[in-house]
Amino acid sequence: MIGLYPLTGQTTFLIGSPWFERLEINLGEGKTLLITSTGGNQDDGYYVQSLEVNGEKWDRAWVAWDDVFASGGRMDFVLGREPERWANGTLPPGPAS
Repeated sequence: MIGLYPLTGQTTFLIGSPWFERLEINLGEGKTLLITSTGGNQDDGYYVQSLEVNGEKWDRAWVAWDDVFASGGRMDFVLGREPERWANGTLPPGPAS
């Protein structure tokens, strides 16, 4: 429901669309992960149009633990009604990497 789906045995999370407009996760030790989404709704505006991670345009359909959890971070989603090819970056690491 937060738009992140862990890969078993890895520190990699696949990206989907969050169901919340704003969600803040307390990671302990004063660190937080803030997830925001605009432009969508749960009925039909759930396709990711673009994503920024820690203020940078993101082109991968995954994040690593170090990207958003290790020190805290921010993920800003823009959602819409039609699929968009926003994630054209590198593929996630394989299980043996």
